[in-house]
Order: sequence, then C-alpha cells, then structure tokens
Amino acid sequence: MVIIRLIEALRARPRLLRSLCFGLLGAFALWDALVLDKSHAHTAFEKLPGWWSLFGVAACAAIIVFAKWLGHRGVSQGEDYYE
Repeated sequence: MVIIRLIEALRARPRLLRSLCFGLLGAFALWDALVLDKSHAHTAFEKLPGWWSLFGVAACAAIIVFAKWLGHRGVSQGEDYYE
C-alpha cells in the first residue's frame, strides 16, 4: 500500500512534515492574497491577506485543545475505575 508507506515515511521525518504543512499554509495564504477577489468581503477581517487560512488553523487548534480537555476531564477514567 502506497499510502501506508507515505504515512510511515512522514512519521519518520517530523521536520519535513512540519515544513510541508507550513509551506502549504503559506501557499494558501499567498493564493488568497494574490488571486481571490476581496471586493465582496462582508467584514474587515476578510480583506486581510490569508485571513481564512489563519482562521482555519486557529479553529483547528481550538478544536484539538477542547477535545483534549474534554477527554481528560470527562470521558477518560482512571485505571482503577471498575475495581
């Protein structure tokens, strides 16, 4: 399976994976700044270059932090819960 080998190769090289992710984020922000039409923006934030890319990263990070908090706070139980 090609996808499994790709995932294993990326897991073995976390710096490369981080660089690829930041490069992709930068490409999306650049595309947003140079290509997209901002004349129909509803708010001032939408006119900022790369706003939706940065908003997506921040929202994803917030969802991850909330899910971890929820998992540690309410869902997971101690090892001796059933004893």
